[in-house]
Amino acid sequence: MKIHFRHQDGAKHGHHGSPTLANYVQSIGQNGDLDPVTRRVLIDICQGPVESGKTLGSIAKIYYEMCTMPRCKDGIRRSKWLIYRATYPELKETVVPDFLEWFPEAVYGEFSENSEPMTYKMRFADVEAEVVFMALDPTKESYKKKLRSFICTGAYGNELQFQSLELFNAVTQRTGRYPSRSRCPDYDRKKRHFGDLNAPESHEHWILYMRGDTAIPPDMPADQAMAYKKPEGWAFYVQPEAVHEVMAPDGSLQGYVLNPMAENLQNMGDDPYIPALGGLTRDQIDRDYRNVTRARKSGAMRYPGFSRERHVSKSALIPDPRHPIIMGADGGASPAVTFWQKIDGQWRGLGVLTKTNLTTTEFAPMVVDYISERFPFVLDEDGPGLIAWGDPNLGWQAEQGAPSVQVYAKNGIDMQTQWAKDRPKVRHETGRRLLSEFPDGRPRVILCGVHARKLIPCFENATMRTRKIPGSEVIVEEIVKNNWSHPVEATEYAWCGGGEARETLNNPNRPKRSGPINTTGQRGRGARKSWTTLRAS
Repeated sequence: MKIHFRHQDGAKHGHHGSPTLANYVQSIGQNGDLDPVTRRVLIDICQGPVESGKTLGSIAKIYYEMCTMPRCKDGIRRSKWLIYRATYPELKETVVPDFLEWFPEAVYGEFSENSEPMTYKMRFADVEAEVVFMALDPTKESYKKKLRSFICTGAYGNELQFQSLELFNAVTQRTGRYPSRSRCPDYDRKKRHFGDLNAPESHEHWILYMRGDTAIPPDMPADQAMAYKKPEGWAFYVQPEAVHEVMAPDGSLQGYVLNPMAENLQNMGDDPYIPALGGLTRDQIDRDYRNVTRARKSGAMRYPGFSRERHVSKSALIPDPRHPIIMGADGGASPAVTFWQKIDGQWRGLGVLTKTNLTTTEFAPMVVDYISERFPFVLDEDGPGLIAWGDPNLGWQAEQGAPSVQVYAKNGIDMQTQWAKDRPKVRHETGRRLLSEFPDGRPRVILCGVHARKLIPCFENATMRTRKIPGSEVIVEEIVKNNWSHPVEATEYAWCGGGEARETLNNPNRPKRSGPINTTGQRGRGARKSWTTLRAS
């Protein structure tokens, strides 16, 4: 498909266009009219790699809309357009030069660069259009004042990964207001707002919620969750990645190759994309060239092999009432527990509960309530039960000096430990091993994308540091203690207690501790009360 912008003299100005226009601007019929779908969809957002033609597609859409506006009573097609980013330097460095390249002042009108906002008054053929370039910073309340009396026909947001939903909606409300109905009775006054972005740096971005890429948390308040449901008439487009990963048989990354289906390749020269990857981190390449969301990180990652694409389910995982729930617990001032089932060798993450600034005495009843709600089958006398593994340092102190293991026991959860003394290196090795294993292409670890979603950023953001032991030359590697680390360590206790540490150590002769404590309510030699029985009492 070719894009042609016509000058007043009828000459064609422009480049061979990006295939982006085929899906973003959608199809333009032979008679120049948009198809029925495009007439209905007036708010649309395109995500793609760098240099994929997104800005050009947006500029072309503005041009098409201004050329197809209904005529006012005096025969002129009038419109007013807003183009925005967070700051004026960003506008001047990106979209403004692109716009002026396609629509030079010598042909189309007068551009005022030294004003804020910048304006471009365009006149050609029977078209009079004003394009306003405005800085709208979502972190500053001043954008609301700027928009308060502003009216326009439509708007284009450039780099929406840095814009908030509140700002996007505020801009949308200012569209569909120009020209007035008295001046242009045939103008439909519909909201026209579109934008583009590279992959966001957070999976909690509003666009990912609306697209359905990130599940709306089940515990999000209903009035807040309502804002993230895709409105009727909104359309989202995702371009193909620019490069493919080349993976070794062991799952390690070997390099990258060009994706022949990437858009806009015909405009990028003889050797596109691959030379630009030098000196970039894998996360940067994922965001900018593979069109994959990656959070910005600092420090050495505890689990670099974790991948949302490979280790997170697209839909909710349903607990299997035939298998026990395996719980891992980490203590301290920010206690955390995670919940798993091990089925046919696969660890399925089904839930996570974490709090800050709580004692175990306050936290343990919340854990019991969570289990009762999410996994009620463990309450059954003949059910599979609950197996709880905790930090060997279960001397974390709750109030009144009671060790946390006793606090959990008073709430009906019999906590056990894998070792008498914690072995963080073994835990770390165990986690890395499990996340690297894909027997028959099936991951050994899979997280529920709905109920265990809070565990996902923990695996992505938990980091490591090295520390020299005082008075010695010994240097140890340890996890950085923060809100991300506690659920990760709770998970490691569950995995190690569930038999994975033994496989990591590959030592069949190592001393075995007593087996899992019976928590099904059945009575056997040495069995204690089930947490079910204690809960009922």
